[in-house]
Amino acid sequence: MSILDDYISIDESSFTGETKPSMKMVDSISFGSRRTSISDRRNIVFMGTYVLNGNAKGIVVCKGENSEFGKGFQMMQQQEARKTPLQKSMDALGKQLSYYSLSIIGFIVIVG
Repeated sequence: MSILDDYISIDESSFTGETKPSMKMVDSISFGSRRTSISDRRNIVFMGTYVLNGNAKGIVVCKGENSEFGKGFQMMQQQEARKTPLQKSMDALGKQLSYYSLSIIGFIVIVG
């Protein structure tokens, strides 16, 4: 959300990891503002952050997958989690049990 009115203090720790409150204010958005770091965007408030002090009005400029939160979520979804050795052995055990079960059922059907 882009700030249109007033100064506010924002807790961005859940988003950026910064422990100090960030002061947000009315400021123009330059063409290269998307290339600046998140902590340098003094006129933008992000989803998942909290207002500590002040009042402001703003306009939502990005939502969903186009927001910074959405971009982070997409990056996490693209990462494939590696299986642990326990998960690998459990998968192998499941396959073996399925094979044995189907073999026994097939034997019973043929004999029975």
